[in-house]
Amino acid sequence: MQLTCIGLVVSGLVLWAASPATRAADAPPDPSLILHYTFDQDLGDRAKDLNPHGNDGKIVNAKVLEELDGRQGVLSLGDKESFLDCGNSDSLKFSGDMSLEMRVRLHQSRKNGNTILFGDTSRNRFFLTVGKAAWQLPEVFTEAETDTLLLWYRNGHETMILPLNRNVLSEQWSHFAVVVEYPRCRFYHNGELIRDAYMPIPTALETQSSSKRIGGGRSQTLPMDLDEFRMYRRALTTEEVVAHARGEEVPPDRAEELAVEPHWYD
Repeated sequence: MQLTCIGLVVSGLVLWAASPATRAADAPPDPSLILHYTFDQDLGDRAKDLNPHGNDGKIVNAKVLEELDGRQGVLSLGDKESFLDCGNSDSLKFSGDMSLEMRVRLHQSRKNGNTILFGDTSRNRFFLTVGKAAWQLPEVFTEAETDTLLLWYRNGHETMILPLNRNVLSEQWSHFAVVVEYPRCRFYHNGELIRDAYMPIPTALETQSSSKRIGGGRSQTLPMDLDEFRMYRRALTTEEVVAHARGEEVPPDRAEELAVEPHWYD
């Protein structure tokens, strides 16, 4: 197995034309949206998926709160083996571009080194993790640089790690997004682009047989509160990420992005 670390931080230049945003309830269906949880209903151990794919999640050792600090409908994770199992339907098996979005906060100190924010249960194909970069990449990070977010994925015999180089998650609510638009991977925090990284190989989820999972598992703990989670089978535009961070929607056919490619200087 070949392990490659990409640690160069690149700033992208993006310009976009403003399009009228709408409320979430007024937005037309987006066929590329394959996971969408808002936790507005307490359905016991089930989380309702709001898109037509119907990927309802199974809640394990967690609870849905009606309201928490001004947020309506919150999934609270924190106990050992606490997570949301999203299943592994055909709609969750694909390759190419993708986007992950979540409104999240941490509510305790983590008790172990590395925990899954989102990924597959086999833990050797694709996952976004919160943890200690020095443990994952000792040749790049020192022990003082402990907390960070890392995107880890495998395609064939190659494994890639894209570190954010810092942890933007805290006890404050924030909107976080990862947009994979090969050969770029972009990280956003509250609508602001904070990292634009080069991806040597694309992601591939179409051959995975394991379930997708939100939160820690396998004796791991990720004490977090989740207000909303989305996964798309396409790369969101900057305008869409900014709108979602504000609680607004931009219909896909009106998200007209006029961009200078972030890797124009390559």
